[in-house]
Amino acid sequence: MSDLFERPPFRVVTFGHINPIPLMRENILSFFSIGKKIALDFLLPPVCLSCFAPTGQAKLLCTQCFAQLSFISEPFCPLCALPLPFSLDPPPTTLLKTETPSNPASPCPSCEQAPPPWAQARAALLYDEAAKKIILPLKYADRTELAPFLANILAMVGKDMLSQYHALVPVPLHKTRLRQRYYNQAALIGHSLSKVTGLPLIVDGLIRNKKTPSLEGLNRQERTIIMTDAIHINPQRQAALLNKKIILIDDIMTTGATLTACCQALAPLTEYKPAILVMARTPPPDIARPYKESLT
Repeated sequence: MSDLFERPPFRVVTFGHINPIPLMRENILSFFSIGKKIALDFLLPPVCLSCFAPTGQAKLLCTQCFAQLSFISEPFCPLCALPLPFSLDPPPTTLLKTETPSNPASPCPSCEQAPPPWAQARAALLYDEAAKKIILPLKYADRTELAPFLANILAMVGKDMLSQYHALVPVPLHKTRLRQRYYNQAALIGHSLSKVTGLPLIVDGLIRNKKTPSLEGLNRQERTIIMTDAIHINPQRQAALLNKKIILIDDIMTTGATLTACCQALAPLTEYKPAILVMARTPPPDIARPYKESLT
């Protein structure tokens, strides 16, 4: 199980512009004491996790990159996490406040008509170009140092949810894709989130025993067909999952087909519907445009 968290070996990547400084800092820090950190900061100054501009502090975004992130604020659907198109909330940086809302939004019409198999869902960001710059490098370019930063954001936006549940379970990868990628990005985020919150992470609670093609570009119906019977409970983790309130962790939620498959797999073991906590939510175009305009 520990091999899911080991840093992948060096390999050539082609996703965007890759700067070696963050990874070099992580590798060097593993060999030096805290007392020598000042010298390391002088030789390899901390840089922004997205644009690599100097930040003065490691593992953070610069002010400009952080301001470009579209945090999902209320009102949003509590079941699918989509921001409602009439949102006129303050700018996104205020969304890191964790007060409980006095008037939570009602489910969107789509979820009222066909409720998903989970109890609630929360996404930190709108999945736009700014979000892609901090999510896709973790997923495809071995930028594993991004996981703790993303987990800290999830801990803030999901504070109320995290206090109500027993354990975290990452959405699984098929073993073939895990060998290709060397790690499961959802598990890395979950591992860091577990450290922040104290909630246990059942990293291999679910297994993906059906090799599925990429779901990118497919609609809900196509994704649902592909994910049918693709995810199951790990028999060795049944006792750990029995009658537990589970939060499913993933990086991106699009149609929810993969998360639905996870919920269906968990259903026989617990009377509680899982919750969903993801880094970003892909919205339909008719929601994305007015929501983005309301933040400017």
